[in-house]
Amino acid sequence: MKERNFQDYYKILKRDLTKYVELKAELYGLNFIESFSLLVTKFVTLSITFLFGIVFTMFLLLTLAYFLGDLLGATYLGFLIVSGIFLILAVIFIALRHKFLTNPIINAMISVMFKYDKDDEDNASKEK
Repeated sequence: MKERNFQDYYKILKRDLTKYVELKAELYGLNFIESFSLLVTKFVTLSITFLFGIVFTMFLLLTLAYFLGDLLGATYLGFLIVSGIFLILAVIFIALRHKFLTNPIINAMISVMFKYDKDDEDNASKEK
């Protein structure tokens, strides 16, 4: 049996470190792909849901406008009232957009992109 010298250990260490770096790079790439795919899936799902919500709201507002128009005896008054309600809601939404739109989107993106870090922390705490 041949004794190993320093160069043998150096070659083994170099091979193992190279393999480790390659595997770690592949892991980060796969984590990125998973996070990006999850983000795109959530975006598409929310977009389709939002589209259905807009169509539903549009028909609901048209129905309300015609109903109010019949009650008041003039269709244009029903549409005027519904437009006023919609304008008030739009102003409220613009005033509160950071609380109800910007911050939730930012938080969702952060949680999706850094999901694997939380999992790693959970696994590390379980090992202790």
